[in-house]
Amino acid sequence: MDWESTVRENAPAMFRLAMRILRRTTDAEDAVQEAFLRAYESGRRKQIRNWRAFLSRLTVNAAIDRLRLRKMTLPLGDDALSVHQSNSPLTETSLRELADRLQHEVAKLPRQQAKVFCLCHFDGKSNKEIAVILDLRVGAVATILHKARKRLAAALEVFQETSDAKPQ
Repeated sequence: MDWESTVRENAPAMFRLAMRILRRTTDAEDAVQEAFLRAYESGRRKQIRNWRAFLSRLTVNAAIDRLRLRKMTLPLGDDALSVHQSNSPLTETSLRELADRLQHEVAKLPRQQAKVFCLCHFDGKSNKEIAVILDLRVGAVATILHKARKRLAAALEVFQETSDAKPQ
């Protein structure tokens, strides 16, 4: 194992993944550092066949752990929601509130659902790619992703209902 080239080749992608989940540079840097430390320790004990997949899994785990530790949440950003203001009655404030809520609800998902959801929606991975990264069957990934989306949709629906009931 050439550790320096593994880090050089994978660090930028792992940082981008952590940033999409955490939205804070320092948190993303810490999550990536933690992931690489765990990867290095694991690589000394056992053969790692796919470093990119292994590092992605460790990075998502570290990022989700950091999300769960936060007392306050940050917005994911309007682009993460894929809602265009011209096509939606949502105001920018509403979008930020919804982004905050989504990030909060992702942190509350069961670990496996959170990992699958983050890899799909924050890193753009296909079900097949997620299956490789997490060592699951593609059908299991689809089921887990469906459960995560259903749970998030229900939580966000309740949030939307309470937001609509607030006086303007």
